[in-house]
Amino acid sequence: MNAARRRARRLIAASAGLGLRAALAAVDAPASADPAAVPAESWVTNGTVHAVRQVGNRIYVGGSFTQAGPNTGFGVALDLSTGVWAQAFPKINGIVLTAVPDREGGFYIGGDFTRVGDKSRHNGARIVPDVTPGTWRVGGWNPGTDKPIRAIALAPTSDTVYIGGDFSTVRDIPRAGIAAVTSTGSPIAEFNPGSGTGATSGAGAAATVTVGSVMTLVTSPDGTRLFAGGFFTRMAGAARTGLAALNAATGALDTAFNPSPSAGGVEAMVLTSSGRLLLGGGFTAIGATPRNRLAAVNAATGALDTTWAPSADGIVHTLRLSADGTRVFVGGAFANIGASARSRLALVSATGSGALDGTWKPVADADVSALSLSADGSRLFAAGAFTRLGGVKRNYLGAVATAGAGAVDAWDPNAAMPAMAVASSPEVVFAGGTFATVNGTARTNMAAFDAATGALVPDFVANTDNTVRAIVSSADETTLYIGGLFKKVNGQVRYRLAKLNAATGAVADGWAPKASAEVKALAFAGTKLYFGGAFSTVSGSTRRRAAAVSADTGSLSSWNPNVSNVVWAIAASPDAKTIYLGGAFSTVKGSTRKNLAAVSASTGSLTAWNPAVTAPLRRLEAVGSQVFVTMAGLSTDGGNRVVSFNAATGAKQWEGTADGDVVALAVDGPTVYAGGHFDIITGSNIAGEHIRHHLAAFDAATGALKAWAPAVSGSHGVWTLWASAGSVIAGGDFQVVAATVSAGVARFPAV
Repeated sequence: MNAARRRARRLIAASAGLGLRAALAAVDAPASADPAAVPAESWVTNGTVHAVRQVGNRIYVGGSFTQAGPNTGFGVALDLSTGVWAQAFPKINGIVLTAVPDREGGFYIGGDFTRVGDKSRHNGARIVPDVTPGTWRVGGWNPGTDKPIRAIALAPTSDTVYIGGDFSTVRDIPRAGIAAVTSTGSPIAEFNPGSGTGATSGAGAAATVTVGSVMTLVTSPDGTRLFAGGFFTRMAGAARTGLAALNAATGALDTAFNPSPSAGGVEAMVLTSSGRLLLGGGFTAIGATPRNRLAAVNAATGALDTTWAPSADGIVHTLRLSADGTRVFVGGAFANIGASARSRLALVSATGSGALDGTWKPVADADVSALSLSADGSRLFAAGAFTRLGGVKRNYLGAVATAGAGAVDAWDPNAAMPAMAVASSPEVVFAGGTFATVNGTARTNMAAFDAATGALVPDFVANTDNTVRAIVSSADETTLYIGGLFKKVNGQVRYRLAKLNAATGAVADGWAPKASAEVKALAFAGTKLYFGGAFSTVSGSTRRRAAAVSADTGSLSSWNPNVSNVVWAIAASPDAKTIYLGGAFSTVKGSTRKNLAAVSASTGSLTAWNPAVTAPLRRLEAVGSQVFVTMAGLSTDGGNRVVSFNAATGAKQWEGTADGDVVALAVDGPTVYAGGHFDIITGSNIAGEHIRHHLAAFDAATGALKAWAPAVSGSHGVWTLWASAGSVIAGGDFQVVAATVSAGVARFPAV
């Protein structure tokens, strides 16, 4: 972050004119324990969690997802027959982009991660079978690159491992995009394409090795040559568009080898026994000769093979030779090979002209990213973005026969999100990608987890046809109320509001108020359920953005604040006499109220309480003598903040500003928890700037920033929070928290 931005944020915070109020040094709630810094083990979701609430010994989550599954991490060892994951496999805490067997029953993997099991491994690791059958451990191979590894190839005659990707360093030594490393991951000094000679030549030697990414690597059978494909425009200081050949020992460029694929990149390569180097990617020409996404060149000279000319109408992501080397399986984003329909999978001859196999016709409904053959060559394992394979439901991973028509077999790991890598050994199949769970259970937008173990509660089913935004429970904890975008729950019509049995998820008969648009927030006061959102009518009567119904019968109350625009947040005062509304509105009951208002819980009439708020609100909580709010919007417009207002006067008591939106809020005794998409928290009552990646904790009385700071990785954020007795539960679209896999849900027990 540059100095100008820092100064701007300090000025924004200072302009708020905050002063700490000694009278508010105490909060009307007992002290609580602190939450753990690292999430506890929990099942995860394959989409965003917008609402979370612990009720008794269960955690209910709502949002936009289709599965809940065991926390497997981003790479798994799978049973060859059933696809069941090996629970003793070390968890990988980031995306896996490539994998190859290590020839000893384990796997080399590459991607964008920082830990494997209990070991620090930046973007590359080796996972090997342990001494106890069925268990695994992290090997010593640790290249430690600064950016993702996308390709791995093993030298055929030594223990050298070649890696390619986006990186510029390997163990802090310059190696831009391509490197040769030892069995421990140390870069081999002699292999340095950046110098142009293979000799090491200082810190800047590798700077010109690659401009772009290396996506695929292949070695020659004798181990003397290394072929690199990708999206690069330079290799070893020379112009090379997506394809190059190097001396495998020194990295020196073969200057005579220059097929020059067109823009679009080379994503896959295989080398046949006849010396054909088969290419797949997004290119449309080799040199001046048209070749649509598939081509062959002479591995020795780089000359285009004018005979082999199958043609794909979409990108080819992966190639895999058949066991006998005479055919090549093709996977990608294409719909046709030549004039024949082949949806993302095809089989062509590796010899002659590359004739299409007319019988083998499995169909994938979305991209195929990676392929691997079983040890006996009879099965082809596929990874990708597909959800159906050969007309059969297969979420992102599946297997087909290599003979006949390519029938889909029973192997069904049921990954939660797209798979990017697959590699098989005689014992297991390794699969990796963007998923954090396999072998999951279908749960659409609503699920329940055991609060102690984090495991799915199998008996609770409340599937909705659209997003769940809010969850509250009855005082006796036997009933749940949910709001959102849905129109059906467990197949029963319920317009954006539903009442559920908390034990089973069964929809309550007869309770069926109808909101005309999304319900975003819920709150209880007395016997009424209050709700806010984007609707304009409820059960046919005009109710603009806020309404109340009987918690017992669902009948519409006369309560009608008449809010001018969307209500994002709603909360009841501790004495249940006042309802607070937050959102993006400008009037309530026809009177000016900017984004925050208080109305009577009985009549809906507007109170005099009128804090100065300029930015849209997302969440609010009324606790003791304070009303806490979180804001989105721009910092320059008063947004991206956590603010405490006096519940009696509306005076601002403290605030913390952030460099991104703050959309989640929970209050637990003396602590206010906030979540969103920020990375820095600043405030005039907080000295300097403080890094807080999407989660932060404040002293409820003073606004002082607390030490609790589990980092949510990446650009994804926290959308909802629940806190009680020192425990915190976060929900969002994140996948990694505090370097720990926690997709969608992160549980922080009290310590």
